[in-house]
Amino acid sequence: LCFAALLFRSVPPYAAWSWGVVSLLIGHGLTPGKTLRDLLPAPRTIFAALPIVITTLVLVEVGVRVAFPVRFTPTGLGRIHPENIWAPEPGFDAVVSFAPAPNETGAFRVTLNSLGIRAEEPQPKLPGEYRILFAGDSYTMGWGLEEEKTYAVLTEIELRRRFPEHKIRIINAGIAGYGPWQEFGVLQKVVPAYQPDLVILQTFSANDINDSLAKLGKRMRAFLPEHELMVNTFRLRNRHWPWRCESWLFSHCRAYRVLRNSINMPLFIKLCRELRVVPAFPTPRLPESEPRGWLYEVDLAQWYPELQEGWEMMQADIRAMRDYCAGRGIAFAAFNIPYPVDKGEAVRYLRHYTDPNEYAPDKNARITANFFRREGIPYFTPLQTFREHPNPYSLVYHADGHLTPEGAKVLTGDIVNFLLTKYPENAPWRNHPSPPPSSSPIPNS
Repeated sequence: LCFAALLFRSVPPYAAWSWGVVSLLIGHGLTPGKTLRDLLPAPRTIFAALPIVITTLVLVEVGVRVAFPVRFTPTGLGRIHPENIWAPEPGFDAVVSFAPAPNETGAFRVTLNSLGIRAEEPQPKLPGEYRILFAGDSYTMGWGLEEEKTYAVLTEIELRRRFPEHKIRIINAGIAGYGPWQEFGVLQKVVPAYQPDLVILQTFSANDINDSLAKLGKRMRAFLPEHELMVNTFRLRNRHWPWRCESWLFSHCRAYRVLRNSINMPLFIKLCRELRVVPAFPTPRLPESEPRGWLYEVDLAQWYPELQEGWEMMQADIRAMRDYCAGRGIAFAAFNIPYPVDKGEAVRYLRHYTDPNEYAPDKNARITANFFRREGIPYFTPLQTFREHPNPYSLVYHADGHLTPEGAKVLTGDIVNFLLTKYPENAPWRNHPSPPPSSSPIPNS
């Protein structure tokens, strides 16, 4: 045991060697007639113990699976992914905390299916059934909202209420923290499973440009450190075998999962970090974020090269999604979540925290709408509806900007309006006798 301690970084080599030699000398003195070689364990003894160890581990695993017949809840939403850097944990089912306002903590339940999305499991498509798939990020997924309060569910309820004679199903394929290039990967996985008739992409250009840069290991010059640290951590996990092994153990070994969740620590990683034979893992590091509000970075009047590069990548990925759907006879539309929803908030920020001349307010919304228009992508924008609301602040959580239940209801109204009056033309409900008034698109820049 003393010599085995040499494998661990936390044990000084001189201490392990010293105690090992002392132990051998003491053992030799207590067993007359034995040589030092006789005191060392024979290799055949070590190999003979291996079946016992393996059998014990198998029995423990079987016992844990009997004690926990339901798939044990993981500790986090994400796991490493070779293409998308990270991906949601399939079968995730837990209560997740979030910040609805500064110094406040809220909670909501997240249940993901076997594809890692907040939707029912894929079922065969019924004759005459019309399916709409929403793709997007945390706004579509419904961060901070119970599932029944997300705009995807509310849209399905409203369409079914208006048209009870039609079979309508909506699939929520939104994933928190994803950008367009990752959403395209999700689309390629879920479209064959659900066979939608219409895909509606939700964008949030205020951070989709940064999420696009993540594909190249880059970022905007003003960024959210917590998010970038998470992305960098997952990227490092993809590059080093101990993290891949830990991910495999977590997914396939229930005994390890239970133990890891009970102490909230990746034991395999801790062991590998201790072993001298395993190279040390690099620690994720970030440069200093420039002192600007990162959500307003896309609204800079003059863009630096990274912003332009991320914007070009974002456009290319949206085109790829449109073409992917077109090649399968699937209608495609889009809309952009504006930031901020209250114009007064932007004015106050520009007046008190920076040089107003550096920014072009609402630029993120204008360039996105103009892109959709230029590419012939049917779209709508909730910007005007949000701004005209009697209390815009009630539409988003103050701490992180995600939609509140009221915000999801307002957005649902715009979505239903768009579907009833604009697109797609072959939808089974287009002969509705009295559709609500349509919202006005955002003006050109």
